[in-house]
Amino acid sequence: TEEANDGIYSWTTPDLSDLEVRIRVTATDLASNTSSDISDADFRLSAHDNWIVLHLIGGNNQVGGIEGTLPVDLKMIVGNGAGSQETFAGADDVTVTFTLSTTPTIPTATGQALTNGTFGTTFGGTSTAKTVSTDANGYVSAVFTLGDRAGDYTVIADFTLCETLEADRTFAATEREIFNLSVSDLTSNLNIDPAVDVLDSTETTLSVITNAASFQITLDPDMWLTNPSIETISNWIDGLGFGWDNNGAGTSGSVTVPTAFPGGLDASNIYTCLGDTCQGTSEFTFDLHAAIDYLCEGGTYEDKIDIKGVNISF
Repeated sequence: TEEANDGIYSWTTPDLSDLEVRIRVTATDLASNTSSDISDADFRLSAHDNWIVLHLIGGNNQVGGIEGTLPVDLKMIVGNGAGSQETFAGADDVTVTFTLSTTPTIPTATGQALTNGTFGTTFGGTSTAKTVSTDANGYVSAVFTLGDRAGDYTVIADFTLCETLEADRTFAATEREIFNLSVSDLTSNLNIDPAVDVLDSTETTLSVITNAASFQITLDPDMWLTNPSIETISNWIDGLGFGWDNNGAGTSGSVTVPTAFPGGLDASNIYTCLGDTCQGTSEFTFDLHAAIDYLCEGGTYEDKIDIKGVNISF
């Protein structure tokens, strides 16, 4: 009302943020004639003092182990994009979202998660889309834990009105391929008195920590049980000799009774894992058996058994 036609109008903008804003101006003269015009193009209106840029300042390109939490926060700072004159102080209370963008898919990774970081004030969202409000200096961060599959993971940070190029706000992380096999008993002892008991067995626990899609574990005798006099206890046959079972573990035939090794000194496949169930920790037991009669020479018989993972596919 009664606005001078001087080409200047002071306007208090509404408290909103939007990337697609236009202004319509309507003029009414004293004779009630009206005319209006609208902006030729969209413009941006920010309720956050022109904070429009996210800078990635920490946590990119980390490498970790299976289901490992990355040691460095995924850290961003919000700025006003003013080049050498850019400011950050006072960029508080801007809500930034860290979104888990890509993960390994064959097989599908599980267990990956975003959690609260060291920088920021108000945390919310979910484990795949963590929201963080900037602190007084414009900082936000999130902590990322890798899943159970080897491969590449990416997290993208964003906020309303952010104009930064995508590559500048994308965190990349890589989970290395892992296959750790541990044996509970490095030395096993079998004690047999043929006058009392023909058979003895010993149980050993195997533990595998891996993010492989499939693998096998084999048991390979270096030789048949032998004493210093070169007397041997040979491969299992007809209830006597040296044999094994895997307590029905895995998909390797569910062997639950003493069984011969393959011909010669070839390895026995004692455990097989295929598919998504392989990721994480697998644990099972296997038994070594020895059975003799009175024809075997008394004394100590020794052998070395090679236990290893083979056909490991990530």
